[in-house]
This record gives sequence, C-alpha cells and structure tokens, in this order.
Amino acid sequence: KYSAMPFNYSIYPSNEELTYIPKFSAIGKLEMNPNCYCFLLRRDQLEYVSIEIWSVSREGVPLSHICVFSADRVTDASKELETPIVQSEITENGEILWDYNERGLHVMQVYRLNDSGIFELVSTKSEGEFSY
Repeated sequence: KYSAMPFNYSIYPSNEELTYIPKFSAIGKLEMNPNCYCFLLRRDQLEYVSIEIWSVSREGVPLSHICVFSADRVTDASKELETPIVQSEITENGEILWDYNERGLHVMQVYRLNDSGIFELVSTKSEGEFSY
C-alpha cells in the first residue's frame, strides 16, 4: 500500500513550505505468467523514482512485486535523477536480472515468477561492502 496523499515539506534554509503530491502511473502490462496479471508501475516520490512489477491474481488480489528500477532525485522534488541504484533486465525466458549498486555494494540477483505469481529468488551474488 502506498500513500498518494499530498504532504507539506520545506527545503532548508528558506523554510518555504511546499506541497508534494506522490504520483503513480501504469506503464504497461507484461505477459509473464498465464495464471496472473503483471503490471509495470512507476512511482514518483519526493526523494526518488521507482519502477515496479506487480503480479496480481485473476481475482485482483496483489500477490508479489519487485522493484526493477530506482534512482534518487538530485534534490527533493527535482526532475533530475542521480545514478540509478537499482536497474533490471527481463530476459526472453522471463527471468529478471536485478542489479543493485550503491556506495560500494554491488548485488546481482536473478528472479523468476513462479506458477503462483510470486517472484522467487533464483540466484544471488554480491561484491564489495556498503560504506556510509
């Protein structure tokens, strides 16, 4: 569940009060499993943008989701994005090659949507260490 309610924020040092309205956009429908629907959704938040795949039962019940793209905004509410933290690729056989790369930690995982509409982790590999 994501909130689409507007909220107020301010940017230091001006402390001018601004209002931000989160946005959710349906990008498209993916054919990944005949037992469920898969939707590609974009989520625009104050500090970041993400794209997610949601699997939903034929009855409309959310089953599983995975973030396939995420990038922070250069400044809050700006349209310009920093280097992506999460990037993914969907192969011809439906596997999701998921890549997370932030602050020295690089994680590569492979996911597959099972017959029940759940994204399962197939393999994982990591390099480096996260540094603050």
